[in-house]
Amino acid sequence: LNISNAWPKDRQAKRRLPNKEFLSIYRTYIKKEGTLEFKTDNLDLFNFALSELPLANWELLASTFDLHKDEKMREGNVMTEYEEKFVNQGLPIYRVVAKLK
Repeated sequence: LNISNAWPKDRQAKRRLPNKEFLSIYRTYIKKEGTLEFKTDNLDLFNFALSELPLANWELLASTFDLHKDEKMREGNVMTEYEEKFVNQGLPIYRVVAKLK
């Protein structure tokens, strides 16, 4: 999930891609040994994702508050157009990697 809309208002939480309902749906599409990767430029959305993962029975494998300053987490990263734009503005990109429990 790359740089998705943050839907910042409380009433919009059901639209956020890392909410527990969507995380449950993703389980049907990801192989048991597969991972879910989520990147955002929005700290609130990142923290929301971290709180939703255990509610949907996902195990956090790794996370970073600044992807482009974390050599290990940056390995194999493919930058989207929006990600490149935000990085060029000096904004951090937050990243989570999780697997099915």
